[in-house]
Amino acid sequence: AGCTRDHLGRVFRAATGTPLATWLHERRLAAAERLLAGTRMSSSDIALQTGFGTAQAMARAVRQRHGTGPRGFRGR
Repeated sequence: AGCTRDHLGRVFRAATGTPLATWLHERRLAAAERLLAGTRMSSSDIALQTGFGTAQAMARAVRQRHGTGPRGFRGR
């Protein structure tokens, strides 16, 4: 982007009202939710594909938002 990480974060927040890390986390979680609901991919594969890195990190995010882990979310 041609600027420091801190500067990018300040510019992004000024433009959107949302911290860059929050925006990115929301996009990753939305992508993971779509894959959980619409595919039979493993949680590990979904976590890697959506940038969570580990199935545990993705499960924690899903649980915080929905009160259930990926398996429970799929069963809805």
